[in-house]
Amino acid sequence: GAVAWQSTIPAATNAGNLVTAGGVVFQGGGAGDFYGFDASTGREVFKYSAGRVGMRASPMTYAARGKQYVAVVAGSSVLALGLP
Repeated sequence: GAVAWQSTIPAATNAGNLVTAGGVVFQGGGAGDFYGFDASTGREVFKYSAGRVGMRASPMTYAARGKQYVAVVAGSSVLALGLP
């Protein structure tokens, strides 16, 4: 059946979510943190701090040279993080 969970982050965000086929929900926060949550349980599995700049766009994923990345705009920068 359907799984329901909720996770509250410390600051508001105007960015959307990204859900991967591997079962991770990525969400950027307005305080500059970028989170990954287990899609089945809602447990935080990843957190990256971009400083005090908030996420300004929905995250996206892409592959280059056989490796998968997730990217998101934080302030005036684009963060690209390699996935395991």
